Amino acid sequence: MVMKIMLLQKRLSKTLFALFFLFVSASVMAETKWEVAALFFGQYEDSSFQESIENNLTEISKIPASKFLKIKTFRAGANQKLDTFLSKAFNDPDSKKMLIFYGHGVGPSGLKDLNTVALKKSLSALKTKIDVMWFDACFLANIEFLFEMRSFSTYSIASEEAEFTSGLPFESLIELPIQNSSKDAAVFLAKSFIDSYSYLKSGTQTHAVNTSSATISVVENAKLQNFAKKLKSIAKIIKSLPAETQSSLKNKLVKKFSMEKPDLIDLGHLLIELRLITKDRATDDEITGLIRQLNIDSVKKLKSNPRIKINSPAPNAVMVYGFNYWENGFEKEFLSNELFSLTLKQDKFLEGPHNQKWPAKTLKGSFTIVTPFAPGIKSFEYYFLDANGSSVLTSPVSISRTHDIVETNGETLVYSAYTQRVGKLAERYTGINITIFNSAPSMDYFESEFNQLTRWLSL
Repeated sequence: MVMKIMLLQKRLSKTLFALFFLFVSASVMAETKWEVAALFFGQYEDSSFQESIENNLTEISKIPASKFLKIKTFRAGANQKLDTFLSKAFNDPDSKKMLIFYGHGVGPSGLKDLNTVALKKSLSALKTKIDVMWFDACFLANIEFLFEMRSFSTYSIASEEAEFTSGLPFESLIELPIQNSSKDAAVFLAKSFIDSYSYLKSGTQTHAVNTSSATISVVENAKLQNFAKKLKSIAKIIKSLPAETQSSLKNKLVKKFSMEKPDLIDLGHLLIELRLITKDRATDDEITGLIRQLNIDSVKKLKSNPRIKINSPAPNAVMVYGFNYWENGFEKEFLSNELFSLTLKQDKFLEGPHNQKWPAKTLKGSFTIVTPFAPGIKSFEYYFLDANGSSVLTSPVSISRTHDIVETNGETLVYSAYTQRVGKLAERYTGINITIFNSAPSMDYFESEFNQLTRWLSL
């Protein structure tokens, strides 16, 4: 009997090994070739900006080259010609292609160092269509800008709001070969961008999350044409409103839903606020259609930092709490990272799960409200002891974030995400911004394809 079991185990081992070999072989064979070109602009910026560029270039240099991944870099300077670089950046007809632009973004006008008109001219010389184009800059998840760029790539990745100078985590590019589709690659890199600003990771990003939303959106460019056509009717609706109503609407949008660049406002909330003041049923239906295409109702569930009300089971009960299923937030971590004390001010530390001391707080009132989630913090755990801290009053409770990202099958936005340490402010974002109506941007704006189609602004 023992011999039979041993023989069976041996056969199973061979079978498992064969299956493992097939799995590994299939995984290797499934790898996809990618060519990446990363362009860095900002030659006239300060030393801090130059240091960020140097750090990113160093990060890229550590990625090993392979037959599945080739990365070329371009740093804008007096002796570097962009068009020459782009003409040689992509050589393999069988590879997927990614183009990254790093620099200061200014919304519809493009990059500070390379405006929309000049950028379109350079990209027009490319002999191949790009699979994924990442605009690693502020404000470029902008409907006007993305519309101008729509023909050059299948997917665009960009931030709606101001972005950190450290930019995307370039080390994530090493995972590109196992992303078999353009969409998979775009969404994977966008997730990596959000995760890189975790308080639980080292780097300059961790101190910036309080002041920047780090929004990120992935847009399927083929659907922008139809979406822009529908915005033409929105422009007509706005222009038909009485001047006083337009002014009131504009003031509300700028106050509540503008970006750090104040002439840019969140497109989704513009539609929502416009629908609130329209009386005509047909107009309401038209606006509602666009809202559904952006999947804004789902995006609104994605709160930057959900507030949780926790009721006390008894007077002066002591709440013991931790994070990420009791993996984070114990005494040593708590004292070394301000994230945890921002969630709730503790009174003491008490022995708890995993033989660690955990923060504890005596609740003087009948409840407390906490805002526990942040980049890297996906769950919040707690239980209650009596006022003396000697008897357990409740079983442990775990609360997890259910909305970190929004993926949709809508007309335009296929993915949207934000970091979560900016509180209520991050709830203003739905993924794409637009220039506020009745404003006066550059002359190039009025001549843009977007404005020619939609008549969003007029002289």
